[in-house]
Amino acid sequence: MADNRPPQSRIKRVREEDNNTCQNCQRSSYTDDVELHVHHIVPLKDGGSNKKSNLITLCEECHNAVHTGTDAPTAKSKFSGKSEFVENFAYLSVLVAGKYPVILMLGVTVLTLIFVASGQRIIAVLFFICSSVFVGIMQYAKAKGEGGKLS
Repeated sequence: MADNRPPQSRIKRVREEDNNTCQNCQRSSYTDDVELHVHHIVPLKDGGSNKKSNLITLCEECHNAVHTGTDAPTAKSKFSGKSEFVENFAYLSVLVAGKYPVILMLGVTVLTLIFVASGQRIIAVLFFICSSVFVGIMQYAKAKGEGGKLS
């Protein structure tokens, strides 16, 4: 029986491109002391290949969960609810940006000031720039008659 595993050089490249981080739960071999595996997205038995586009980095726990059908850890469990806050904020931003860009920018400004006050200046600058661009795109789409909707 032939060895169906990808070459070690490809495994190493996939892990590096995924920043040695599980693409499901976001645990990293750098910070979380987890064993990483390279998983075939489409199994070889189902016609998948050893190409990089069919390979993904998973920690041992998530990889086992995929193959046994059990629940895998998620990024939410790792960050204890912070991820849910970000998801809700992003959802509300999309709703508000089309109709009330001034309110959205006020919220962005407040959050930016919170980041600055907590000493995270670079995050504050990036957050403010990205949010401003987002509002600009939404307003441009609205002006073009697309109602500010994302597609």
